[in-house]
Amino acid sequence: MANNAYQLIFASLLSRRFEYIISAVYLKPIQQEEWFFELLKKPTNTNEQLIQDALNSYARNSLIETSGKTVYNGIKPSVVIHFGSTKTGSTYIQHYLEKNRAELLRNGIWYPEVGLFWQLERPHKQAGHVRFTSEANSKNKEKKLRRHINAGLTLAGGKIHTIILSSEAYFLNRKSVNIPDLFPGSDIKLIGYLRRQDDWANSQYAEFVAGGAVGKVDVDIDSWLELRTTQERLNYFSYLELWASKIGRENIIAKIYDRGRFLKGDIVYDFCNAIGIGEYANLPRPVSKQYNDFPFNAAHVKGVRYFNSLPWSTSSNYLSFIERVSQAIDAHNNKNGYKPQKVDLLSKEKKSEILSTCRDDNLKLDQIYFECESGFTGLTVPKGQVKPDRQLDVAEWEILFENYFEFNPGVGGKYKEAPAKSSNKSRAKNKASEISVRFNDHIGLCNQMNLSDGQIISTKTYRIYCYCSSFFLSDRKKRKLSNRPVDYFSDIKGVEGKVIRKCIAWELCL
Repeated sequence: MANNAYQLIFASLLSRRFEYIISAVYLKPIQQEEWFFELLKKPTNTNEQLIQDALNSYARNSLIETSGKTVYNGIKPSVVIHFGSTKTGSTYIQHYLEKNRAELLRNGIWYPEVGLFWQLERPHKQAGHVRFTSEANSKNKEKKLRRHINAGLTLAGGKIHTIILSSEAYFLNRKSVNIPDLFPGSDIKLIGYLRRQDDWANSQYAEFVAGGAVGKVDVDIDSWLELRTTQERLNYFSYLELWASKIGRENIIAKIYDRGRFLKGDIVYDFCNAIGIGEYANLPRPVSKQYNDFPFNAAHVKGVRYFNSLPWSTSSNYLSFIERVSQAIDAHNNKNGYKPQKVDLLSKEKKSEILSTCRDDNLKLDQIYFECESGFTGLTVPKGQVKPDRQLDVAEWEILFENYFEFNPGVGGKYKEAPAKSSNKSRAKNKASEISVRFNDHIGLCNQMNLSDGQIISTKTYRIYCYCSSFFLSDRKKRKLSNRPVDYFSDIKGVEGKVIRKCIAWELCL
Protein backbone atom coordinates (compact mmCIF):
# COMPACT_ATOMS: atom_id res chain seq x y z
CA MET A 1 0.00 0.00 0.00
CA ALA A 2 1.62 3.21 -1.20
CA ASN A 3 1.02 6.95 -0.80
CA ASN A 4 1.57 6.94 3.00
CA ALA A 5 -1.76 5.15 3.50
CA TYR A 6 -0.38 3.07 6.39
CA GLN A 7 0.57 6.24 8.22
CA LEU A 8 -3.00 7.55 7.87
CA ILE A 9 -4.50 4.23 9.04
CA PHE A 10 -2.22 4.12 12.08
CA ALA A 11 -2.93 7.76 13.00
CA SER A 12 -6.69 7.27 12.50
CA LEU A 13 -6.74 4.31 14.87
CA LEU A 14 -4.77 6.10 17.57
CA SER A 15 -6.82 9.29 17.34
CA ARG A 16 -10.11 7.40 16.86
CA ARG A 17 -10.75 9.22 13.60
CA PHE A 18 -12.13 6.10 11.92
CA GLU A 19 -13.59 7.99 8.93
CA TYR A 20 -10.11 8.23 7.43
CA ILE A 21 -9.45 4.48 7.53
CA ILE A 22 -11.76 3.74 4.58
CA SER A 23 -10.14 6.53 2.56
CA ALA A 24 -6.67 5.14 3.26
CA VAL A 25 -7.56 1.51 2.54
CA TYR A 26 -9.19 2.30 -0.81
CA LEU A 27 -6.87 5.25 -1.63
CA LYS A 28 -9.76 7.69 -1.82
CA PRO A 29 -9.04 11.43 -2.03
CA ILE A 30 -9.49 13.76 0.92
CA GLN A 31 -11.80 16.73 0.34
CA GLN A 32 -9.88 20.02 0.09
CA GLU A 33 -12.27 21.73 2.54
CA GLU A 34 -11.60 19.04 5.12
CA TRP A 35 -7.85 19.15 4.52
CA PHE A 36 -7.68 22.91 5.07
CA PHE A 37 -9.87 22.65 8.16
CA GLU A 38 -7.56 20.04 9.71
CA LEU A 39 -4.24 21.66 8.81
CA LEU A 40 -5.23 25.17 9.82
CA LYS A 41 -5.95 23.96 13.37
CA LYS A 42 -3.16 24.16 15.93
CA PRO A 43 -2.78 20.64 17.38
CA THR A 44 -3.49 20.51 21.12
CA ASN A 45 -2.34 16.94 21.77
CA THR A 46 -0.27 14.12 20.30
CA ASN A 47 -3.20 12.42 18.53
CA GLU A 48 -4.19 15.62 16.75
CA GLN A 49 -0.57 16.09 15.65
CA LEU A 50 -0.48 12.50 14.35
CA ILE A 51 -3.62 12.88 12.24
CA GLN A 52 -2.42 16.23 10.89
CA ASP A 53 0.97 14.81 9.90
CA ALA A 54 -0.71 11.80 8.29
CA LEU A 55 -3.12 13.93 6.26
CA ASN A 56 -0.24 16.15 5.18
CA SER A 57 1.67 13.10 3.88
CA TYR A 58 -1.33 11.29 2.35
CA ALA A 59 -3.43 14.02 0.70
CA ARG A 60 -1.25 15.09 -2.21
CA ASN A 61 -1.82 15.35 -5.96
CA SER A 62 -4.76 13.09 -6.91
CA LEU A 63 -5.45 12.17 -3.28
CA ILE A 64 -6.89 15.58 -2.51
CA GLU A 65 -10.09 16.65 -4.28
CA THR A 66 -10.34 20.31 -5.26
CA SER A 67 -13.19 22.28 -3.74
CA GLY A 68 -15.85 23.77 -5.98
CA LYS A 69 -15.03 27.25 -4.65
CA THR A 70 -12.55 28.05 -7.41
CA VAL A 71 -13.26 31.77 -7.80
CA TYR A 72 -11.02 33.93 -5.60
CA ASN A 73 -11.54 37.69 -5.47
CA GLY A 74 -9.33 38.57 -2.52
CA ILE A 75 -5.84 40.05 -2.30
CA LYS A 76 -3.42 38.14 -4.48
CA PRO A 77 -0.59 36.44 -2.58
CA SER A 78 3.02 36.83 -3.65
CA VAL A 79 4.51 33.77 -5.35
CA VAL A 80 8.08 32.61 -4.71
CA ILE A 81 9.45 30.26 -7.39
CA HIS A 82 12.52 28.28 -6.32
CA PHE A 83 14.30 26.86 -9.39
CA GLY A 84 17.01 24.90 -7.59
CA SER A 85 19.28 24.64 -9.39
CA THR A 86 20.00 20.93 -9.47
CA LYS A 87 22.58 19.58 -7.00
CA THR A 88 22.23 22.56 -4.63
CA GLY A 89 20.23 21.09 -1.75
CA SER A 90 16.84 21.58 -3.44
CA THR A 91 15.48 18.18 -2.36
CA TYR A 92 16.35 18.93 1.26
CA ILE A 93 14.60 22.33 1.09
CA GLN A 94 11.53 20.64 -0.42
CA HIS A 95 11.40 18.01 2.32
CA TYR A 96 11.72 20.82 4.89
CA LEU A 97 8.80 22.75 3.41
CA GLU A 98 6.75 19.58 3.04
CA LYS A 99 7.36 18.45 6.61
CA ASN A 100 6.31 21.85 7.98
CA ARG A 101 3.46 22.54 5.56
CA ALA A 102 0.79 22.81 8.28
CA GLU A 103 2.76 25.20 10.49
CA LEU A 104 3.66 27.37 7.52
CA LEU A 105 0.05 27.35 6.30
CA ARG A 106 -1.18 28.58 9.67
CA ASN A 107 1.20 31.51 9.26
CA GLY A 108 0.02 32.45 5.76
CA ILE A 109 2.67 30.54 3.77
CA TRP A 110 1.39 27.81 1.46
CA TYR A 111 3.61 25.11 0.01
CA PRO A 112 1.02 23.49 -2.30
CA GLU A 113 0.27 19.80 -1.99
CA VAL A 114 -0.48 19.43 -5.70
CA GLY A 115 1.62 19.49 -8.87
CA LEU A 116 4.28 17.40 -7.13
CA PHE A 117 6.48 14.66 -8.55
CA TRP A 118 8.39 11.96 -6.73
CA GLN A 119 9.52 8.47 -7.62
CA LEU A 120 7.07 5.92 -6.23
CA GLU A 121 9.92 3.44 -5.80
CA ARG A 122 12.04 6.04 -4.01
CA PRO A 123 9.82 8.65 -2.34
CA HIS A 124 12.83 10.53 -0.96
CA LYS A 125 13.72 11.34 -4.59
CA GLN A 126 11.36 14.14 -5.48
CA ALA A 127 11.40 17.00 -7.94
CA GLY A 128 8.90 19.29 -6.24
CA HIS A 129 6.22 21.15 -8.19
CA VAL A 130 7.39 20.05 -11.62
CA ARG A 131 3.84 19.70 -13.00
CA PHE A 132 3.23 23.45 -12.83
CA THR A 133 5.52 23.75 -15.86
CA SER A 134 3.43 21.42 -18.01
CA GLU A 135 0.19 23.17 -17.02
CA ALA A 136 1.67 26.60 -17.73
CA ASN A 137 2.58 25.45 -21.24
CA SER A 138 -0.56 23.45 -21.92
CA LYS A 139 -3.04 24.66 -24.53
CA ASN A 140 -5.83 23.10 -22.48
CA LYS A 141 -8.00 25.86 -21.01
CA GLU A 142 -8.81 23.67 -18.01
CA LYS A 143 -6.06 24.62 -15.55
CA LYS A 144 -6.55 22.15 -12.69
CA LEU A 145 -3.64 23.38 -10.59
CA ARG A 146 -4.73 27.01 -10.87
CA ARG A 147 -8.27 26.02 -9.89
CA HIS A 148 -6.90 24.19 -6.87
CA ILE A 149 -4.81 27.21 -5.83
CA ASN A 150 -7.80 29.57 -6.17
CA ALA A 151 -9.99 27.22 -4.15
CA GLY A 152 -7.35 27.01 -1.42
CA LEU A 153 -7.04 30.79 -1.21
CA THR A 154 -10.82 31.00 -0.81
CA LEU A 155 -10.93 28.30 1.87
CA ALA A 156 -8.15 30.05 3.80
CA GLY A 157 -10.21 33.20 3.91
CA GLY A 158 -7.54 35.48 2.50
CA LYS A 159 -5.00 34.56 5.18
CA ILE A 160 -2.41 33.25 2.71
CA HIS A 161 0.09 35.93 1.75
CA THR A 162 2.85 33.78 0.18
CA ILE A 163 2.87 30.71 -2.07
CA ILE A 164 6.13 28.81 -2.53
CA LEU A 165 6.74 26.58 -5.56
CA SER A 166 9.97 24.60 -5.71
CA SER A 167 11.44 22.35 -8.36
CA GLU A 168 14.96 21.87 -9.69
CA ALA A 169 13.23 20.81 -12.90
CA TYR A 170 12.51 24.51 -13.47
CA PHE A 171 16.24 24.90 -14.05
CA LEU A 172 16.43 21.92 -16.42
CA ASN A 173 13.38 22.98 -18.46
CA ARG A 174 13.32 26.60 -19.61
CA LYS A 175 9.63 26.38 -20.39
CA SER A 176 9.17 26.92 -16.66
CA VAL A 177 9.45 30.63 -17.43
CA ASN A 178 5.71 30.57 -18.23
CA ILE A 179 4.65 29.56 -14.70
CA PRO A 180 3.93 33.20 -13.70
CA ASP A 181 1.06 33.11 -16.24
CA LEU A 182 -0.80 30.84 -13.80
CA PHE A 183 -0.78 33.60 -11.17
CA PRO A 184 -2.10 36.78 -12.84
CA GLY A 185 -1.94 39.79 -10.55
CA SER A 186 0.54 38.25 -8.10
CA ASP A 187 4.00 39.57 -7.36
CA ILE A 188 6.48 36.94 -8.55
CA LYS A 189 9.93 36.34 -7.09
CA LEU A 190 12.46 33.85 -8.48
CA ILE A 191 15.17 32.41 -6.24
CA GLY A 192 17.86 29.85 -6.91
CA TYR A 193 21.33 28.68 -5.97
CA LEU A 194 24.02 28.15 -8.60
CA ARG A 195 27.13 26.01 -8.41
CA ARG A 196 30.16 26.95 -10.43
CA GLN A 197 29.75 25.26 -13.80
CA ASP A 198 32.61 22.75 -13.54
CA ASP A 199 31.37 21.61 -10.13
CA TRP A 200 27.76 21.43 -11.32
CA ALA A 201 28.66 19.43 -14.43
CA ASN A 202 30.60 16.87 -12.41
CA SER A 203 27.81 16.36 -9.87
CA GLN A 204 24.93 16.49 -12.33
CA TYR A 205 26.50 13.94 -14.66
CA ALA A 206 27.09 11.55 -11.75
CA GLU A 207 23.45 11.99 -10.71
CA PHE A 208 22.14 11.40 -14.23
CA VAL A 209 24.23 8.22 -14.52
CA ALA A 210 24.02 6.63 -11.09
CA GLY A 211 21.52 8.64 -9.07
CA GLY A 212 18.40 7.09 -10.51
CA ALA A 213 17.39 9.86 -12.91
CA VAL A 214 14.17 9.26 -14.85
CA GLY A 215 16.16 9.79 -18.06
CA LYS A 216 19.26 7.69 -17.40
CA VAL A 217 22.54 8.53 -19.15
CA ASP A 218 24.83 5.89 -20.65
CA VAL A 219 27.36 8.07 -22.52
CA ASP A 220 30.74 9.25 -21.20
CA ILE A 221 30.99 12.67 -19.58
CA ASP A 222 32.69 14.29 -22.59
CA SER A 223 29.86 13.27 -24.88
CA TRP A 224 27.33 14.50 -22.31
CA LEU A 225 29.09 17.87 -22.02
CA GLU A 226 28.82 18.38 -25.78
CA LEU A 227 25.04 17.89 -25.85
CA ARG A 228 23.09 21.02 -26.74
CA THR A 229 20.96 20.75 -23.61
CA THR A 230 24.04 20.52 -21.39
CA GLN A 231 25.65 23.53 -23.07
CA GLU A 232 22.43 25.49 -22.56
CA ARG A 233 22.27 24.58 -18.87
CA LEU A 234 25.85 25.70 -18.33
CA ASN A 235 24.85 29.22 -19.40
CA TYR A 236 23.35 30.49 -16.15
CA PHE A 237 23.24 34.09 -17.30
CA SER A 238 20.99 33.36 -20.28
CA TYR A 239 18.66 31.39 -17.99
CA LEU A 240 18.28 34.29 -15.56
CA GLU A 241 17.90 36.78 -18.41
CA LEU A 242 15.06 34.67 -19.80
CA TRP A 243 13.26 34.98 -16.47
CA ALA A 244 14.17 38.67 -16.25
CA SER A 245 12.33 39.26 -19.53
CA LYS A 246 9.25 37.79 -17.81
CA ILE A 247 9.35 39.23 -14.27
CA GLY A 248 12.18 41.80 -14.27
CA ARG A 249 15.73 41.54 -12.93
CA GLU A 250 14.70 43.21 -9.69
CA ASN A 251 12.54 40.18 -8.84
CA ILE A 252 15.34 37.62 -9.19
CA ILE A 253 17.39 36.42 -6.21
CA ALA A 254 20.46 34.51 -7.47
CA LYS A 255 22.76 33.06 -4.84
CA ILE A 256 26.03 31.15 -5.00
CA TYR A 257 25.91 27.60 -3.69
CA ASP A 258 28.81 27.77 -1.27
CA ARG A 259 28.39 26.72 2.37
CA GLY A 260 30.84 29.40 3.44
CA ARG A 261 28.42 32.05 2.13
CA PHE A 262 25.20 30.64 3.63
CA LEU A 263 23.64 32.41 6.59
CA LYS A 264 24.80 30.44 9.63
CA GLY A 265 26.38 28.02 7.16
CA ASP A 266 22.94 26.42 6.61
CA ILE A 267 20.97 26.18 3.36
CA VAL A 268 17.54 26.32 5.05
CA TYR A 269 18.41 29.41 7.12
CA ASP A 270 19.79 31.07 4.01
CA PHE A 271 16.78 30.20 1.85
CA CYS A 272 14.16 31.26 4.40
CA ASN A 273 15.84 34.57 5.10
CA ALA A 274 16.35 35.29 1.41
CA ILE A 275 12.59 35.05 0.72
CA GLY A 276 11.57 36.92 3.87
CA ILE A 277 10.39 34.09 6.14
CA GLY A 278 13.48 33.81 8.31
CA GLU A 279 11.41 33.41 11.49
CA TYR A 280 10.36 29.95 10.26
CA ALA A 281 13.88 28.61 9.67
CA ASN A 282 13.93 26.83 13.04
CA LEU A 283 11.08 24.40 12.35
CA PRO A 284 11.78 20.63 12.54
CA ARG A 285 14.22 19.33 9.94
CA PRO A 286 13.76 16.32 7.62
CA VAL A 287 15.15 12.96 8.69
CA SER A 288 18.62 12.02 7.44
CA LYS A 289 17.37 9.51 4.84
CA GLN A 290 15.79 12.44 2.95
CA TYR A 291 19.15 14.16 2.37
CA ASN A 292 19.57 12.65 -1.12
CA ASP A 293 23.16 11.62 -0.34
CA PHE A 294 25.21 10.04 -3.12
CA PRO A 295 26.81 6.72 -2.00
CA PHE A 296 29.11 6.09 -4.97
CA ASN A 297 32.64 6.97 -6.05
CA ALA A 298 33.84 7.51 -9.63
CA ALA A 299 34.36 3.79 -10.23
CA HIS A 300 30.77 3.07 -9.16
CA VAL A 301 29.48 5.71 -11.56
CA LYS A 302 31.28 4.05 -14.47
CA GLY A 303 30.02 0.65 -13.33
CA VAL A 304 26.41 1.78 -13.19
CA ARG A 305 26.80 3.44 -16.61
CA TYR A 306 27.60 -0.02 -17.95
CA PHE A 307 24.22 -1.26 -16.67
CA ASN A 308 22.42 1.80 -18.05
CA SER A 309 23.37 0.58 -21.52
CA LEU A 310 21.77 -2.84 -20.95
CA PRO A 311 18.12 -3.62 -21.77
CA TRP A 312 15.52 -2.82 -19.09
CA SER A 313 11.99 -4.20 -18.95
CA THR A 314 10.51 -1.02 -17.40
CA SER A 315 11.75 2.33 -16.07
CA SER A 316 10.19 1.42 -12.72
CA ASN A 317 12.41 -1.66 -12.51
CA TYR A 318 15.45 0.45 -13.32
CA LEU A 319 14.70 2.92 -10.52
CA SER A 320 14.14 0.05 -8.08
CA PHE A 321 17.46 -1.41 -9.18
CA ILE A 322 19.27 1.88 -8.44
CA GLU A 323 17.65 2.15 -5.00
CA ARG A 324 18.50 -1.42 -4.02
CA VAL A 325 22.05 -1.19 -5.34
CA SER A 326 22.64 2.14 -3.58
CA GLN A 327 21.59 0.69 -0.25
CA ALA A 328 23.53 -2.56 -0.72
CA ILE A 329 26.78 -0.89 -1.80
CA ASP A 330 26.49 1.66 1.01
CA ALA A 331 26.15 -1.23 3.50
CA HIS A 332 29.07 -3.02 1.80
CA ASN A 333 31.25 0.08 2.13
CA ASN A 334 30.40 0.48 5.81
CA LYS A 335 31.04 -3.18 6.53
CA ASN A 336 34.46 -3.10 4.89
CA GLY A 337 35.49 0.27 6.24
CA TYR A 338 35.57 1.96 2.83
CA LYS A 339 35.40 5.71 3.34
CA PRO A 340 33.19 7.82 1.03
CA GLN A 341 35.16 9.50 -1.71
CA LYS A 342 34.15 12.59 -3.65
CA VAL A 343 33.07 11.79 -7.17
CA ASP A 344 35.46 13.68 -9.44
CA LEU A 345 35.16 12.82 -13.11
CA LEU A 346 36.76 15.88 -14.72
CA SER A 347 40.44 16.64 -15.22
CA LYS A 348 41.82 20.02 -14.18
CA GLU A 349 42.19 20.88 -17.86
CA LYS A 350 38.55 20.07 -18.57
CA LYS A 351 37.37 22.11 -15.58
CA SER A 352 39.42 25.06 -16.76
CA GLU A 353 38.02 24.67 -20.28
CA ILE A 354 34.45 24.78 -18.96
CA LEU A 355 35.15 27.88 -16.88
CA SER A 356 36.91 29.58 -19.76
CA THR A 357 33.87 29.03 -21.98
CA CYS A 358 31.57 30.46 -19.30
CA ARG A 359 33.86 33.31 -18.22
CA ASP A 360 32.18 36.24 -20.00
CA ASP A 361 28.69 35.26 -18.89
CA ASN A 362 29.93 34.62 -15.34
CA LEU A 363 31.32 38.14 -15.17
CA LYS A 364 27.85 39.44 -16.07
CA LEU A 365 26.38 37.19 -13.38
CA ASP A 366 28.75 38.66 -10.79
CA GLN A 367 27.91 42.23 -11.72
CA ILE A 368 24.17 42.01 -12.33
CA TYR A 369 22.79 39.18 -10.20
CA PHE A 370 25.37 38.40 -7.51
CA GLU A 371 26.04 42.13 -7.17
CA CYS A 372 29.68 41.54 -6.35
CA GLU A 373 33.00 41.28 -8.16
CA SER A 374 33.97 37.96 -6.61
CA GLY A 375 31.10 35.64 -7.44
CA PHE A 376 32.20 32.47 -9.18
CA THR A 377 35.52 34.11 -9.96
CA GLY A 378 36.16 34.44 -6.22
CA LEU A 379 35.84 30.73 -5.50
CA THR A 380 38.80 28.38 -5.24
CA VAL A 381 40.54 27.46 -8.48
CA PRO A 382 39.60 23.86 -9.42
CA LYS A 383 42.05 21.17 -8.40
CA GLY A 384 43.16 18.24 -10.49
CA GLN A 385 40.99 15.17 -10.87
CA VAL A 386 40.85 12.87 -7.85
CA LYS A 387 41.45 9.28 -8.90
CA PRO A 388 39.21 6.64 -7.27
CA ASP A 389 40.95 5.05 -4.32
CA ARG A 390 39.76 1.65 -5.48
CA GLN A 391 37.92 -0.14 -8.25
CA LEU A 392 34.77 -2.20 -7.73
CA ASP A 393 35.47 -5.52 -6.03
CA VAL A 394 33.83 -8.80 -7.02
CA ALA A 395 31.22 -8.50 -4.25
CA GLU A 396 30.04 -5.17 -5.64
CA TRP A 397 29.75 -6.61 -9.13
CA GLU A 398 27.68 -9.43 -7.63
CA ILE A 399 25.38 -6.84 -6.07
CA LEU A 400 24.95 -5.11 -9.43
CA PHE A 401 24.35 -8.27 -11.45
CA GLU A 402 22.10 -9.97 -8.89
CA ASN A 403 19.82 -6.96 -8.79
CA TYR A 404 19.92 -6.54 -12.55
CA PHE A 405 18.73 -10.12 -13.00
CA GLU A 406 16.11 -9.73 -10.26
CA PHE A 407 14.55 -6.62 -11.75
CA ASN A 408 14.77 -7.89 -15.34
CA PRO A 409 13.31 -11.41 -15.33
CA GLY A 410 13.17 -12.79 -18.84
CA VAL A 411 15.03 -9.89 -20.45
CA GLY A 412 17.00 -11.16 -23.43
CA GLY A 413 19.81 -9.36 -25.18
CA LYS A 414 23.35 -9.81 -23.94
CA TYR A 415 22.45 -12.24 -21.15
CA LYS A 416 19.78 -14.36 -22.81
CA GLU A 417 22.12 -17.34 -22.72
CA ALA A 418 21.85 -17.56 -18.92
CA PRO A 419 19.78 -20.64 -18.04
CA ALA A 420 16.40 -19.76 -16.59
CA LYS A 421 16.73 -22.40 -13.86
CA SER A 422 19.86 -20.76 -12.45
CA SER A 423 19.30 -18.64 -9.37
CA ASN A 424 19.92 -14.92 -9.63
CA LYS A 425 22.63 -15.25 -7.01
CA SER A 426 24.61 -17.93 -8.87
CA ARG A 427 24.20 -16.15 -12.21
CA ALA A 428 25.38 -12.92 -10.62
CA LYS A 429 28.39 -14.63 -9.03
CA ASN A 430 29.49 -16.09 -12.34
CA LYS A 431 29.08 -12.84 -14.22
CA ALA A 432 30.74 -10.81 -11.46
CA SER A 433 33.83 -13.02 -11.45
CA GLU A 434 34.09 -12.78 -15.22
CA ILE A 435 33.49 -9.06 -15.61
CA SER A 436 35.32 -7.69 -12.57
CA VAL A 437 38.67 -8.53 -14.20
CA ARG A 438 37.61 -7.43 -17.68
CA PHE A 439 35.81 -4.26 -16.60
CA ASN A 440 38.44 -3.15 -14.11
CA ASP A 441 41.01 -3.65 -16.85
CA HIS A 442 38.73 -1.61 -19.11
CA ILE A 443 38.13 1.38 -16.82
CA GLY A 444 40.90 1.12 -14.29
CA LEU A 445 44.19 0.07 -15.92
CA CYS A 446 45.68 3.53 -15.67
CA ASN A 447 44.56 3.99 -12.08
CA GLN A 448 45.98 0.60 -11.04
CA MET A 449 49.36 1.38 -12.64
CA ASN A 450 49.35 5.07 -11.67
CA LEU A 451 49.80 6.14 -15.27
CA SER A 452 49.50 9.73 -16.36
CA ASP A 453 48.54 11.26 -19.70
CA GLY A 454 52.20 12.20 -20.18
CA GLN A 455 53.42 8.62 -19.71
CA ILE A 456 51.00 7.31 -22.32
CA ILE A 457 51.87 10.07 -24.79
CA SER A 458 55.52 9.08 -24.49
CA THR A 459 54.92 5.56 -25.82
CA LYS A 460 55.36 4.40 -29.42
CA THR A 461 52.05 2.58 -29.12
CA TYR A 462 50.33 5.92 -28.61
CA ARG A 463 52.06 7.60 -31.55
CA ILE A 464 51.31 4.70 -33.90
CA TYR A 465 47.69 4.57 -32.78
CA CYS A 466 47.29 8.34 -33.30
CA TYR A 467 48.55 8.08 -36.87
CA CYS A 468 46.40 5.07 -37.80
CA SER A 469 43.24 6.33 -36.10
CA SER A 470 43.47 9.79 -37.66
CA PHE A 471 41.83 8.38 -40.79
CA PHE A 472 38.59 7.29 -39.08
CA LEU A 473 38.17 9.04 -35.72
CA SER A 474 35.69 11.88 -35.32
CA ASP A 475 36.98 15.33 -34.31
CA ARG A 476 35.58 14.87 -30.82
CA LYS A 477 37.42 11.59 -30.30
CA LYS A 478 40.60 13.05 -31.75
CA ARG A 479 40.47 15.82 -29.14
CA LYS A 480 39.91 13.28 -26.41
CA LEU A 481 42.82 11.15 -27.64
CA SER A 482 45.07 14.21 -27.76
CA ASN A 483 44.04 15.87 -24.49
CA ARG A 484 43.07 12.93 -22.28
CA PRO A 485 44.66 9.70 -23.54
CA VAL A 486 44.18 8.00 -20.14
CA ASP A 487 40.39 8.34 -20.41
CA TYR A 488 40.40 7.60 -24.13
CA PHE A 489 42.17 4.25 -23.82
CA SER A 490 40.25 3.34 -20.67
CA ASP A 491 36.96 3.76 -22.53
CA ILE A 492 37.75 1.59 -25.56
CA LYS A 493 35.73 -1.61 -25.35
CA GLY A 494 36.27 -5.07 -26.75
CA VAL A 495 39.38 -6.81 -28.05
CA GLU A 496 40.80 -3.61 -29.54
CA GLY A 497 40.86 -1.85 -26.18
CA LYS A 498 42.30 -4.85 -24.37
CA VAL A 499 45.14 -5.26 -26.86
CA ILE A 500 46.08 -1.57 -26.89
CA ARG A 501 46.07 -1.33 -23.10
CA LYS A 502 48.27 -4.43 -22.86
CA CYS A 503 50.72 -2.96 -25.40
CA ILE A 504 50.97 0.29 -23.43
CA ALA A 505 51.44 -1.60 -20.17
CA TRP A 506 54.17 -3.87 -21.66
CA GLU A 507 55.99 -0.94 -23.27
CA LEU A 508 56.09 1.04 -20.03
CA CYS A 509 57.27 -2.01 -18.08
CA LEU A 510 60.28 -2.58 -20.39
